[in-house]
Parts: sequence; C-alpha cells; structure tokens
Amino acid sequence: MPISTLSEVSDFEPGLLRYVSNVMPSGLVYLNADCNGRLADRNDFSFGPLYDCGMAEPKHDWYIAQWLKHADRKQSDVVNDLGWNKAKISLMARGKQPYDRDAINELAAYLHVEPFELLLPPERAMAIRQYRASAEQVVKLTSDADANDARKTGTHD
Repeated sequence: MPISTLSEVSDFEPGLLRYVSNVMPSGLVYLNADCNGRLADRNDFSFGPLYDCGMAEPKHDWYIAQWLKHADRKQSDVVNDLGWNKAKISLMARGKQPYDRDAINELAAYLHVEPFELLLPPERAMAIRQYRASAEQVVKLTSDADANDARKTGTHD
C-alpha cells in the first residue's frame, strides 16, 4: 500500500466554501454574543432553574474557622503573627478561596496540628489522636510484656 504524502492528501480535501456550506450552513454566526443565547442552548440540556440541582456546590471543606476557635485564635492573630492579608484568612476560613499547600502547611504549623487535620472538625481529629495514642500504648505494653517473657525464658528474637 503506497504511503500518501501531505500534498496528496490535501489534493482531495474539499474547498473551504464547500466545507462551510455543507458542515456549517450557518457559518460561525452562532458564536457571536448577540445571538440571543443560541450557543448556550447548544450546551448541555437545559432544565431551567433546576439545571444544577444535582451538582455539588463548589466549596472547600477545610475546618479552618473551627480550628481557629479551638486554638483560641482569631483571624487577626493569623494576620499579625503570620503576616497574611486579612482577605486571605477571611476567605479561607469561609471556604470561599482555594488555597495552596504552602498556606495550609503554614497554618497547620501555626495551629500545632497536622495539615490533614484541618480537613476534620477539631473534635473528630482529637478523637483520632486519642485512639492513636491508645493503640500506641497497647503496642508498647505488648512489646514490654514480650520482652519480659523473653528475659524469663532466656530466648531473644
């Protein structure tokens, strides 16, 4: 089978006028802003005011305001101590502004929490901390008991 070159392929393509008349009979008129929303009608199906009823609200589910309260801090403390803009901490606390990793890490260090804990309400994060501390205590007690048993029997791992 012969390999076609670009010039051979372009020899067979239809002319621009023929293309526009067959594929886009109305031309690009529908792209103009003054077409009374015809372009919007071509986008997804429109269900009127209920169009977005099944869509999630754009929000950022960090619990920054709750963590500030838990740490007995105010937004003004963050502004003064970290040198942040008032609008930045205000929008972040209300979930109105997406934030970057550096901001979350800086705020987490300031509040003495792990960055992932800002995704949880403080009460839940504290419960997880207690659960983890209990599990670590059980592991420590088990390890100590095993070490005592090994000393008594004279066997070592």
